[in-house]
Amino acid sequence: MGLFLFVLALCLQWKNGAYESEFGGHPDEAAHFITGLMVRDYVCQGFPERPMRFAEEYYDHYPKVALGHYPPGFYALEGAWLTVFPVSRNSALAFMALLAAVFGTLAYRGASEELSHVYALAIGILTVALPLTQTMTDTIMADLALAIACLLAARSFSRFLGAPGWRHSLLFGVWATTAAMVKGSGLFLAFLPPLAILIAWKPGVLRRPSLWLAALPVILIVGPWMLYSRDKTAEGMIDRTSLEHLVFAIPYFSKQLIRNFGPSLVVLAFAGIIRLSLRNSSVTARIPFWAVHLSVPVALIAFFSLIPAGLEPRYLLPAIPSVLSLAAMGLTWFSGRLRVLIAAVAAALVLVYPFCFAPPPKQFSGFSAAADILLTGTPGKYLIASDARGEGAFIVEVALRDPARPTQMVKRGSKILATSDWLGRGYETVFDDDEELKAFLNETDLRGIVIDEGVPKIFRQSYHDLLFRVLANGGTPFEEVAAFPALRPGVHSDWKTIRVYRHTSP
Repeated sequence: MGLFLFVLALCLQWKNGAYESEFGGHPDEAAHFITGLMVRDYVCQGFPERPMRFAEEYYDHYPKVALGHYPPGFYALEGAWLTVFPVSRNSALAFMALLAAVFGTLAYRGASEELSHVYALAIGILTVALPLTQTMTDTIMADLALAIACLLAARSFSRFLGAPGWRHSLLFGVWATTAAMVKGSGLFLAFLPPLAILIAWKPGVLRRPSLWLAALPVILIVGPWMLYSRDKTAEGMIDRTSLEHLVFAIPYFSKQLIRNFGPSLVVLAFAGIIRLSLRNSSVTARIPFWAVHLSVPVALIAFFSLIPAGLEPRYLLPAIPSVLSLAAMGLTWFSGRLRVLIAAVAAALVLVYPFCFAPPPKQFSGFSAAADILLTGTPGKYLIASDARGEGAFIVEVALRDPARPTQMVKRGSKILATSDWLGRGYETVFDDDEELKAFLNETDLRGIVIDEGVPKIFRQSYHDLLFRVLANGGTPFEEVAAFPALRPGVHSDWKTIRVYRHTSP
């Protein structure tokens, strides 16, 4: 099953254009790749200096290091993969396909313990093939690793509820700790035990010392990390109170459930919840499993509705196996020939769903050509003026062409020509007029400049136009050497949006 799902994930990546795209599918994609690459280089170079000093130097050269804003768990996995396999975009995407296959395999094995083989098989395939999973498989992000750890934590707590003991409680704590160290949102698992205990109605579990053992690894490992990274984590919070955020979050996640799972799966999942509430004999014996699977999406939505950390569909990824399992429970209400017919239709849908309801193709390219033009093999410093996606994509392309990382150096326009925080708040320009910027360019040691004119209007800042105007008017030691189209969603491919400038002195 695992090999089949791995091949399926690879095929879906190819179909969605992931292998032709650069790493600009999400504003954070490049940061996740660069940080994993940094871990790999630190290990392969024999731990050359203190970790923080190495990370600071790496950031100076490739300013897309996310360690601190995100925990180190995903980067340790990615760095290990890049240590064993070639350093390339394709290799990193294969790593994401492997994570998707593991996610689907665990969903299949968990479902097979409580449902028929047909339902379990469908859950495993759909876990990989749902558009939300496809999007995360096409993008270098931590969410799939988080979802795996959450699924393992949920399974451990389900077994603890069925047979309370220190082993499964400690395993839940270990996997919950792993989830939180992959991504801070793994802390939503703190909501899981009280919800599952309430739904299963097992209040006696609260009196068992083994239950509280689960908190030990979280306190010992996650606690110190949260204290260390609290300032950087705060930068990722949006300017809303929890109550204000709640008003936006509940309607948002309601729409995203329907959009990402489809009305039919959502209706079937609610039917499954209704059947569970009836508590007949066939359900009562398996209530720990179902109580946990009902608790996961509730805990997830409650957490992201109360924590003002932005709203994105990917936050629902850990809930996929639970929603699919509940939908399967809804299907079991049917019996006889109707049940066979529905199973046949469901099997057909599983086969065609990935190809009929695919996510938008991943389209982001053009910065690799800019890197090819500018990089000469000797160390140099380059400026990229784009949005977060374009800056990150160019930084990745430069890093991939630097065999002795870190030697090449990239400067981000958003940090050199302006100032702002992690989310772009508090934006201020550094140069007030053309003459100030021209004086800077005449004195700088930059070897090349890349300007992306295809930045969407909502992300375009005043320094983009200022830099382009100054370079176009002349009077600086930079000349345009190339202009070509960049491919990104919403930008016409015939428009030459990327302009490359090289310093005229040798």
